[in-house]
Amino acid sequence: MSSSVKRTEKRVGLRMPIYFGSDTADCLGHIRNISLQGVAISCRELVTPQTPLKIRIAVPEGEILISGEVRWSRKFPLEISYVDHCEMGIRFLEHNELLEGFVNRMIKTLADHRLEPRFEKIFNLHLPSLEAAVAYNISRRGMFIMTANPPSLNSTVEVRLLLSEIDETIHIEGQVVHVVDEKTAFERGFDPGFGLRYLRILSNNQDIFFQYIDRLTNAFYG
Repeated sequence: MSSSVKRTEKRVGLRMPIYFGSDTADCLGHIRNISLQGVAISCRELVTPQTPLKIRIAVPEGEILISGEVRWSRKFPLEISYVDHCEMGIRFLEHNELLEGFVNRMIKTLADHRLEPRFEKIFNLHLPSLEAAVAYNISRRGMFIMTANPPSLNSTVEVRLLLSEIDETIHIEGQVVHVVDEKTAFERGFDPGFGLRYLRILSNNQDIFFQYIDRLTNAFYG
């Protein structure tokens, strides 16, 4: 499992498409984090450890085409994800200049300074004065919200997070700490949106919210 893998290299968290397969790289997954040594992905196809893979990642400079090997894999608990049902760690068996340039650039521009784990799950969200949006990862401290029209950096926004499984709506005030506009998203293959750091929970169900986050975080990371 992922918790047993010791990492010694710099790794950056992001979300973008990746294609993989034993013979041809045509199975779609989504990168969760990546380094020069390997990548963690969420996907619908579960592949057993030690399986050789062909890997394809589209970046602005072209396509990264390399070989890899599955180090670990597992299925998500049913309550975790509505889209991708599995996750895998893949070790790169080769490097090239395109991969090295991409990873090093992402490490410089998207360094992850989070103090707590986040997990992937699609949440419905209401953002006043903005188009419909969804949050796809979340923690006790913040979340990333996908929207075509993100607010400006450092602005304060209020969101209402709908937790249908426990019939709760969480009213949150937060600060925008990271923005991916449509142009940047198109150039880099990311989802447009913004990172939100919580300033305060405006509803009176903060304890219920944090208990919910803790339960799913523990289920996600085992």
